Amino acid sequence: MKQLTILNLFAKVIQLALTCLVLTISSKASAEGGKRYAIVVGINSYDHFRPLHFCVDDATEMAKVLGQSGWKVDLMLSMESTSERTRPTPKSILEAFSDIAKDAGPDDSFLFYFCGHGFAPSKSSGYLALSSTLPTKAEATALSVADLVRASGAIKCHEKAFFFDACRNSFKSKSDRSLVVEDNGTAATGDVPEMSSGLFKAFESISQKTSAAVFISCLDGKTAAELADLKHGVFTYVVLKGLSGGVVSPDGLVTANNLMPYIASEMKSIQPDQTPYAILAGSSTIVLGNAVKTQSTGININLQLDNNLRINHTTIFVDGDAAPVEEGFVSLKPGEHKINLVLEGPGVRNNGGYKYQSIRREFKIRVSKKHEFSYHVNIGQTESFDPISRRSYRSMALVEEKLLDGRKF
Repeated sequence: MKQLTILNLFAKVIQLALTCLVLTISSKASAEGGKRYAIVVGINSYDHFRPLHFCVDDATEMAKVLGQSGWKVDLMLSMESTSERTRPTPKSILEAFSDIAKDAGPDDSFLFYFCGHGFAPSKSSGYLALSSTLPTKAEATALSVADLVRASGAIKCHEKAFFFDACRNSFKSKSDRSLVVEDNGTAATGDVPEMSSGLFKAFESISQKTSAAVFISCLDGKTAAELADLKHGVFTYVVLKGLSGGVVSPDGLVTANNLMPYIASEMKSIQPDQTPYAILAGSSTIVLGNAVKTQSTGININLQLDNNLRINHTTIFVDGDAAPVEEGFVSLKPGEHKINLVLEGPGVRNNGGYKYQSIRREFKIRVSKKHEFSYHVNIGQTESFDPISRRSYRSMALVEEKLLDGRKF
């Protein structure tokens, strides 16, 4: 699989990174909190193209997973049992956008998911094929991604996410009513494919007002696979896994920023010839769902000092060696360790002079994998008398210390 090219379209900086394509557009910071609105579309049956097998199931499962994360989902499926309002047509989908635009505010979030046939003529934003799309009038009877973006512009949400699990190849109609790939080679060079112009222009129109994340299942000129073994489209299968506990993060949230590397890594192992990519406009911390919170192995050092007490140096030794401390946390390998805490600083004398002093603490702990201890130490001051200088002064004193085993909380 090709390396990921990250293209900053404003700064004109190109650098290499993961295994997906990300185009970043600058934007204002996004708002947090509020309600979550989602439109989820799945189409299996087509009048003029070959049917798909798992799109309805994919969309149904996506709606379920999003609902568990607090999204209010409008589910639209190509099934006879669905009403005209919930059957995906250009009119019904755009009306669903309009309905959300009436209710949603700036602090809310919006998400659109589509699973079905798609195609992308050269340099276009791409099209989503609906059940009634005509091969002879494909662009006129399909749903343009650019039209969707324009419709989303009326939605005041500061955070918007789009997922497209659809092919992005050109096609021609055959008697078997299938979509036939015409591989134009745009993804074969390893450079930024032509989609960057069409999709970028579409999403550039909303990037100055919102933060948007666009997740796309394959490169231009390529197809998005369904696998019978998975009973899913590959891209949606991986996204569902990521939203259902696959993504692990320190803050316990799935965001656009941590979901894309997960998608890229998983798809590389499942379907290496299908390369997903994303366009991130504005903040990449758009919250999509709940993640498994990262568990660490180590010890948290919580130091509390009395007022006017100055500490010049705080050093933590692990098994005799000074250990790096990141925001009060010391990482440890599983096993038994000797911890030494050394606090060095002057005690404030009554007459304004200083006496250099230190406090040293030592203890042993045994940690296992994904196991945290917390060490709380409270340092205060005590009145002391120096018989040599015959002066009294305030010196550092240990007030309280606690060693708490995270496994016993």
